Amino acid sequence: ALPMVTASEPFFPLKKEVKLFGEKKGEKLSFSSWDVIEIKIGNEMMKTFLRHFTKTYGYKVAGLAYGSFSLYQSMQKGEKWMKKRLKMPLGDVVQEISGQPLPKTDYLKLNLICHNPEENEDTPMDERVVEFPPVRFYYK
Repeated sequence: ALPMVTASEPFFPLKKEVKLFGEKKGEKLSFSSWDVIEIKIGNEMMKTFLRHFTKTYGYKVAGLAYGSFSLYQSMQKGEKWMKKRLKMPLGDVVQEISGQPLPKTDYLKLNLICHNPEENEDTPMDERVVEFPPVRFYYK
């Protein structure tokens, strides 16, 4: 093998586009892997966070995670332990599940996946959920 050094310029990240509903109906959210959504509602209950996201963007959250910790799955919302989580402040849910103190930053970086509001029985499986950029949830 020959040692080889090449010069290259990085490409811009790929952009995705999501059609919005809710309060932002008619708008489109264009984002890349570098972007985040900022939500500043304080350390509200998880249920309040989920309602706020649905009201603003028009998508129901199917799954919510903090790092590798699953905070919410819509298919489990009837479970007793999930009902308890929905009534807890989101920061407390993160602490309880992760077993770690909240970060020293003013926000939590959350990942979510949402149900496609335009889905029906003919919608292909890969289009039934919609990916959003990470959410920077300010809890302080």
